[in-house]
Amino acid sequence: MGLVDHIFFCGDLSQKYGNIILLEDDLAVSSVFYHFVAQALDYFTSDERIAGIALNALWFNGFIHTPFLPYLDDSNVFFLQIPWYQGQAYSAAQWGRFRNWRETAVRHITPADGLYELFT
Repeated sequence: MGLVDHIFFCGDLSQKYGNIILLEDDLAVSSVFYHFVAQALDYFTSDERIAGIALNALWFNGFIHTPFLPYLDDSNVFFLQIPWYQGQAYSAAQWGRFRNWRETAVRHITPADGLYELFT
């Protein structure tokens, strides 16, 4: 299938099974990762600003070539505008919104939409 088609195939399974967890085949996960995913999906699923849950922390900012350091506060989550691929979780609603966006809005994206210059 290739990587991209495989990701879309797995994401589309959310429409049949509900929440999904998508892991690369060479990842090691925490013993509590499933509990984190279940709680994060339960908390963020209805927030349309959240497109999915990343299951790893970034260590490097590839755009400015510096270590990635999230703002330290009392939270155990941080938010990104760029998706991260090494471990993901989606609810059916989140994946459905993404698929709808991809099939409609993506054809109309321009540099004026505020995308990072590498994506334009």
